[in-house]
Amino acid sequence: MAVTAAYEIPGSGTLRKDRNGKKTYTEVWQVETDDVDDGPITVLAYASLPQIGGGYSSGNDSDSSAVVDQLRPRRIREQPRFWQVEVTYVYDATSSGWSGEGGSLTARLPEIEGFGIPYTEIAEEDVDGDAIAASCGVPFDPPAEKDANRHGFRVTRYVSSCPAGTAKKYLTGGGAINTDAIWAGKPWEVDPLHAKMQSYSYRRTVVDNAFVWQETLEIAISDEPWTLLIQDRSLYEAVHQGGLTASAITGVKRITDDQGVPVDEPQLLDGNGNKLAAGAAPVFLADPDGFHVYPELPFGPLNIPDLDPNLQ
Repeated sequence: MAVTAAYEIPGSGTLRKDRNGKKTYTEVWQVETDDVDDGPITVLAYASLPQIGGGYSSGNDSDSSAVVDQLRPRRIREQPRFWQVEVTYVYDATSSGWSGEGGSLTARLPEIEGFGIPYTEIAEEDVDGDAIAASCGVPFDPPAEKDANRHGFRVTRYVSSCPAGTAKKYLTGGGAINTDAIWAGKPWEVDPLHAKMQSYSYRRTVVDNAFVWQETLEIAISDEPWTLLIQDRSLYEAVHQGGLTASAITGVKRITDDQGVPVDEPQLLDGNGNKLAAGAAPVFLADPDGFHVYPELPFGPLNIPDLDPNLQ
């Protein structure tokens, strides 16, 4: 009627690695049912068993690039309510996708590609380091802008389970940014808060009468943290205790022009609530590295593949 217990048999794991770098792991699970009429369908339906497409994990060992390719249940003749399930994991280090006998879409290595993402940013200085401002020295309002590019990369792979929940988690709130380093220790390491999930799409297909999902992750990398830096400006300026500009703020008042007329456009402030002095550089508010406006999540669970596994 049902499986009552299942566990990996200690010491049952094996590894074969050929001259081409192809690795094959095996492990054996012991499964107990409560009815001798239970067959292999009941056994393999047990959720705690490794599932097709899942990564290799046994004891202290793990290898997310090796995935379950086959499950072979066998009844123990002397104890008909007990079964042993041989689990086979496959991985090919020499190709972009393994297609040998018994291979599957989920056993393919993920594809990864890079691309540029154009955007516009505020131009504060030119290439020589000179401030971009009017002839009187006051920054332009609105500020000048320039074209820029960010690096991005796209990961495409096949998985056996629908990734809708993961996609929603990493796209909520405009896209999550990383709390952990990506490709740590490599020349292309991405620091925390410098990667942002831009897109997470998935498409269901059918292979051998079974559902398989193709998922695609697009991640943007920024030279600066993905925090929000806002230029300090307002229609109001602070009223300070005792009239001292560095003292506590007791209120606000409308900024006026030289004739005492309230201004219609926001004016630059100095970071302390005071109108910015003529010629001074604009101030960007930071907390301390910007306002944290995007969800922050670890990217490790996404199992992002390395750009060059051969470089140690």
